[in-house]
This record gives sequence, C-alpha cells and structure tokens, in this order.
Amino acid sequence: MISIENISKNYGAYTAVKNLSFSLKKGEIIALLGVNGAGKTTTMKMLTGYISPDSGDIFYEKKYLQSHIKSIQKSLGYLPENAPLYLDLTIYEHLELSADLHGIEGKEDAIEKIAHECDIFDRLFFPVKDLSRGYRQRVALAQAMIHNPKVLILDEPTGGLDPQQAQHIRALIQKFGKTRYVLFSSHIMQEVEALADRVVVLHKGEKIAEGTVGELKKQQSGISAVIRGAQKNIITFLKNLPEVSSVQVIEKISLGVNRYEIITTGDSIEQISTALMKEGFTFREISILSQSLEEVFCEFTR
Repeated sequence: MISIENISKNYGAYTAVKNLSFSLKKGEIIALLGVNGAGKTTTMKMLTGYISPDSGDIFYEKKYLQSHIKSIQKSLGYLPENAPLYLDLTIYEHLELSADLHGIEGKEDAIEKIAHECDIFDRLFFPVKDLSRGYRQRVALAQAMIHNPKVLILDEPTGGLDPQQAQHIRALIQKFGKTRYVLFSSHIMQEVEALADRVVVLHKGEKIAEGTVGELKKQQSGISAVIRGAQKNIITFLKNLPEVSSVQVIEKISLGVNRYEIITTGDSIEQISTALMKEGFTFREISILSQSLEEVFCEFTR
C-alpha cells in the first residue's frame, strides 16, 4: 500500500496542498479530480519525490519516501502533463535513451516489449516530429513504463487528445493498472468514470470528497419535486433543512405550482418528503434525479 498522510505544500503565502491524506492499493486505479489549480500536479510531484512536502509523510509499502527516495524512484513511472519529447529523435532513440538511464540489461528486448504493449512498434523508427499527438502520448507512456515500474503516476494523460486517441490511452492504463499502483489526474469526468476505481476530489488544495463514482453520487443526491405553495417560502424552508445543499426552480407547472431541483447530502428523499408534509406543503410528485459525475463535482466545489 502507498500511504499519503497529511501532506501540505506552500509556495510563499499560497497554499497549493493542505493536509491531504489518502492511500493506494496495488491493482487499483485512483483518480485525482479537480479543476486547474486544485493541487493535482503538486500532489503528484510530491509523490514522485521531485518536490518535498512542507509537512506530512508519504510511505511506499511502509518505506518512508524521503529516507528511500532513490530506490523508490526506480520503481516509479511518471508521465508529466505535456511530457517533453525530442522532436528529431525517433521513437526507438527515445526508448533507448530511457532504457540506458534506467540501466536496463537486455534493452533491445525491453524496447520491443513496451513498443508492442503501447502499440507503437510499427513506427519505431519514425521521428517524433512526424507523429500525431496521440502517438506522441503513447511514446511518453512507453518511456514511463519501459523499466516495468510498480507505480504509475500520470498527470492529465489524455489532455488534448481526440476521443479515439484518448480511448486508446485509457485502454493502456486499464491494462497496466491490473498489476500496479496507478494514480492519474484529470478534470475530464468521462475519463474518471471510465478508469477510476476510486476518486479523490481536490478543491483549492484540500480533499473535499473521496470514494467510488457511485459513492460520490450518493453523497450528493438530486431530488425532483413538484410542490404547491409560495415559491419564496418553499425555497427558504428547504434551504434550512440540514440535508439540503441547494434548491432551484427548474419548471413552472401552473400558478403556485413549480418543479424544484433539490440537491441533498446522501439519500434523504424520505426525510425531505416528511418535512414538507409536516410544514403543510403539498406536492404532486417527488423522485430521485439521476446525477452525472459532472453535476456531483459542481456541487462539491460550489
């Protein structure tokens, strides 16, 4: 297990990451989800040992990162956002350089293996400048994987790719993630839903939620209710309920009758309907709304 315990990082007066804790298990793909500036990249740089946290601890299988940084880094594969590549070098030359830097014995076999796994073998002697963005991302992933690392840390792995290219990279990540620790960052909801076994939501450097996609959706449930009564009174009443995080009118049905969208914390439709009846409001219907991950994320970060 990889354990991240209360890590923080400040740049002068700016706090990039604050008291962040979570863990990774082998064979589990974890997503860091957040908008730009949420602290995702800083967190990843701390996990690679590229920068040190100002406070808190990071353990790789019970080994303290700062005390075993060289040996731990040898077991890491890191794909930074917008991974730099030498445009005049061929794919083969990039992989050969990476193999030499890692001191891999039998580098020819290692290059051939990772080139097949990342589906770039057919263009092994093409210069990078002649490759599409999708192929370049595969080359960068192959570089990160050539030494067969136990841990993969991927910063926005499909950023800027077209849907077909992104789908291919996701398939590779899923394949590699079956036997490794994998942490990736993203602000693309479709990607997180497709890949992540568990999601850590960051906002302004802090963890505000964690769980599977299904668990996160349950934490922010949506209710649709058609209620008769004064709109202002209904909204004020609902907003004062502890289970309710937001309320809005989404449809005017008739005079004095509106359809409301009620966002709640957890599965609380029974409590909401009971509270409305006790207060004397009448409603024609009340049902659970199907919330997308994007809608749930927006509620978390509102």
